Amino acid sequence: MSRIKNLLFAIIGVLAGTLIALFLLELALGGWIFQDAWKATRSLNIVRNQTIHYSVESIYGRGAPKITYTRDRNGLRGRCEDPRRIDVLTVGGSTTDQRYITDGQTFQDQLAAQVQQKLGRELRVCNAGVDGHSTFGHIAAFEKWFPLINGLHPQYVMLYIGINDAGFRLQPMPERDPEQVTGLRAKIAQAFREKSALYGLDQTLSAILHRGGENRYARHGAALPPEQDYVATATSSGIDELIAANVAGYSARLATILGDIRQMGARPICVTQPTRMWIGQGETLRGLPEAFRFNGVAYNGLDYRASLLALNKAMEQLCTEVGGVFIDVHAREFSPGDFYDPVHMTPVGASRLAGYLFEEMDRRELFTAAYAGR
Repeated sequence: MSRIKNLLFAIIGVLAGTLIALFLLELALGGWIFQDAWKATRSLNIVRNQTIHYSVESIYGRGAPKITYTRDRNGLRGRCEDPRRIDVLTVGGSTTDQRYITDGQTFQDQLAAQVQQKLGRELRVCNAGVDGHSTFGHIAAFEKWFPLINGLHPQYVMLYIGINDAGFRLQPMPERDPEQVTGLRAKIAQAFREKSALYGLDQTLSAILHRGGENRYARHGAALPPEQDYVATATSSGIDELIAANVAGYSARLATILGDIRQMGARPICVTQPTRMWIGQGETLRGLPEAFRFNGVAYNGLDYRASLLALNKAMEQLCTEVGGVFIDVHAREFSPGDFYDPVHMTPVGASRLAGYLFEEMDRRELFTAAYAGR
């Protein structure tokens, strides 16, 4: 009996010592005593000072080379060593981030390459996309992230958005829009995300392993659905009211973001997004049976289409009103091979997107204006 007691006391002692050690590490390495503004960006899911190699065989097939995903000290992706020299800062969610496209092949990198090749000039296009971010997260980025980047003064801020707002983002999503919190419980959770050293370690591991709980419409899938899976032929009942409410909230948040861009001294470029949530044209439109869920109800690809088109219309109006540039990429032609799932692009798709952006920006003489502003 005494041996069992001794063993129990030893176990209790080890556990107590471990808890005390973790507590001391939290105090020493976390932000509970010494404030660090960069730690607050962890609640925005910002990845910094990381070079990660991902296997993408499940997406591109056996033998596909690992991709290299790099974020610098400021949390930016691309050639962004000197933030004062950034010409175009791109803001958006996972379709802007492009976690499964290697450095040098993102649409930002390919746009810069096309400018170099066709115009013989350098254009620095930097990637500030963050997986899961909607307009809720973009507002928080302008408030808490971008002011920390010394010298950040781009000529343009390109908003490649809409995908993550189309699924009826009437309220913030937990863990995806952490800045928009109310209530004591939520505020305590946010403080832990911003200050905890253990949470910081978990975020690093999450970036390496790419864990996440995204909604269906934002999740990275392993394959593009075959055409026979597109079986929805009509929108759901009662969707118009939900779309109207979603557009109203989105418009208010977008207006805030456009104001933040102007406050930064930049000009907004608002770009719509293509998807494969539906296929066909006119009366032959067919959507996926479940594109996203809202309040426990599944909505199909045609619901998603109606929602996204309404957001695009609001984007065009608001962006034009503030003197921004509206580029309707959604209306351009893409092929199934441009996507590895219904919303995320392959390197081929990123190249096609970069080509469309180059055409529109060159036609509107945005490159000329960018060089004149240097």
